[in-house]
Amino acid sequence: MNRYLRFVLLGCVLTFLLAGFRSAPNLGLPAPRAQSAQTFVGQYHLQEFTLELFVDGKITLTQTPQTIGGKPSVWRGVWRVEGDAALVRILETSDGKPLAPPGEMRFNLVEGFPTITGGVIAGITTHPDALTFTLGTGQRDPLVRKLNRLLAQYEYLNYKYPERNDDLYNETVRNAVANFQATQKLAPTGAVDAQTWRALLKPIIPLPKPTPITHVQPLTTNVFIRSGPAITFPALSKLQVGSVMDVVGKMIGMTPETTWYQVCCINEQKGWVRGDVVSVAGPLDVVPVIAPVAPPTPAPLTATKPGAPLIDHLPAHTPEGSPVVYLTFDDGPSVYTPRFLDLLTRYHARGTFFVIGGSAKLHPDLVRAAATTGNYIGNHTYTHISLQNVTHEQFISESELTRKTLLSEAKDLFTLDGDVRYLRPPYGATDSHTRGYAAELGYQIVMWDIDPMDWRRPGTDAIASHILRNAHPGAIVLMHDGGGDRSQTVEALELVLRELTARGFKFYTIFGQ
Repeated sequence: MNRYLRFVLLGCVLTFLLAGFRSAPNLGLPAPRAQSAQTFVGQYHLQEFTLELFVDGKITLTQTPQTIGGKPSVWRGVWRVEGDAALVRILETSDGKPLAPPGEMRFNLVEGFPTITGGVIAGITTHPDALTFTLGTGQRDPLVRKLNRLLAQYEYLNYKYPERNDDLYNETVRNAVANFQATQKLAPTGAVDAQTWRALLKPIIPLPKPTPITHVQPLTTNVFIRSGPAITFPALSKLQVGSVMDVVGKMIGMTPETTWYQVCCINEQKGWVRGDVVSVAGPLDVVPVIAPVAPPTPAPLTATKPGAPLIDHLPAHTPEGSPVVYLTFDDGPSVYTPRFLDLLTRYHARGTFFVIGGSAKLHPDLVRAAATTGNYIGNHTYTHISLQNVTHEQFISESELTRKTLLSEAKDLFTLDGDVRYLRPPYGATDSHTRGYAAELGYQIVMWDIDPMDWRRPGTDAIASHILRNAHPGAIVLMHDGGGDRSQTVEALELVLRELTARGFKFYTIFGQ
C-alpha cells in the first residue's frame, strides 16, 4: 500500500472514530453546536476547582493541589449546550479510570457569571459547596473587572474603580462586596456568589443615595468607628484601609484630635470617627453640626468585669517594638485543631479560637488543649447562625449556651479573664439590634482585617500569599479550623508563621497577650 492510500485510510478511520466518540452511549453527549457553544467555551473557577470547556466538546476539571508540592487531580469528560445552559458530564480521571456513576453539572451564564442550575458530582468532593461558582480574595479573573464596574456604579458605596490590577480580587474589593451584601440583607461573606451577582445587577433592596458628597478615608490601619464622638464610646467596627464613608454630621473641636465626624452607615447605623486619623474630601460647610453628646461615664475599676473590651485598643507592637499580628480561627474545634495548635506552639505563637458551641460540646478535650497552650477561646454561636435580624431570644440562646458550654468544660483553664466575653459573628453578620444585644450581655464583637477566604479552599499558596501580602502591625487575620477540609489552611498557616516570624512579627491572642 502506497503512502497516499495509507493517508486516505487513516483519515477515514479517524473520521469514523470521531463520529463514534460524538455519539457513543457511554459518553452520552454529542459535541456542542459551534455557534451556540462559543459563549460557554473557556475557563471557570469553582473554589478549589477549575473547569475548562473546549470547543471540541471536551472538558477538564482540575482540583488545586491539597498540599505544598502536591499534584493537581484531573478529571475529563464532555459537554454540550442544552437550551440556555451548558450540560457537563465528568467521565474519567486523567489516568482513564471511569467514574461510576458519571458526574453531571448544569450551569448557565447570568450576565457572564456562571450559575449552577442542577447536577450531582459524586466521588469528587464531599463538600456540597465546593462546586459552587464564586469570586473571592486572591483570585484573578476577567469577571473581577465587571465586578469593579458594578461596585463603582453605586455612589452609596463610595467605591472607585481601581487604577491598577482591576482583575484582582483584593481586600478593598472584599470590603466593598461585604458592605453591599449587608445593604441587601445577604450574609456579608465578601465573596461573590450567584445571589450576590444578581443583587449587584438589580439590588434586592434599593440603595440610598449619598448625601452629602463629603466623605472620609482612614489614614492608618487602626481607625475605629464608634457609637459616639469620644474614645469612651464602644467601637462599632473598624474602618478598613481603602474604604470610604459619607460624612453626615460633624463636631468641630480645637484640634484634629477633638474633632469628630459622623459617618454613614454600618448596617444602617451611623457612627463616629476621630478627625486626626482620617482624611476628608469634599465640602465640610454643607455638613450639619451635631449637638455635643455626653460621653458615657467610665465604670469604676473595681466594677470592671473580667474580659473588659480591649478589641479597639489592641497593641500593634510589643513593648520592645516588634510588630504584632492576631491570628484567629473559626468554626472549630475539629480534627484539624491539634495540627493548628502544634504549629502555633512550634513558632511560639498564640491565637484565638472562636469555637462553635455544638462542636465544643462534642470535643471538650480540644477546647481544653487550645486553652492549655495559652490560646484564647472565643464564642462563635452554638449552631453557626447568622446574627443578622435574629430575635433577642435567639441571640441569648446562641451566645449564652455556647458560653455556658465552654465554661463548664474548661473554665479552670481560662486564665486570661476567667470568662468567654469575645464574640465572632458567623459570616461577620450583625445589625444594630444584635450589637445592642451583645453590649447588654457584656460581649465584645470581634471582626477581622484580613480574610483569605480559606473556606473556599483556593489552594495553599493562594491562602498564604493573600495573608502575607496584606499583613500589617495590628492586623486581625481570619482563618478556619473547622467546617470542612482545612488541610490547605494548615499548610498555609505554616508558611505564614515562618515568613512573618522572619519579618519580626509576634503573634498575640485577641486578649492582647
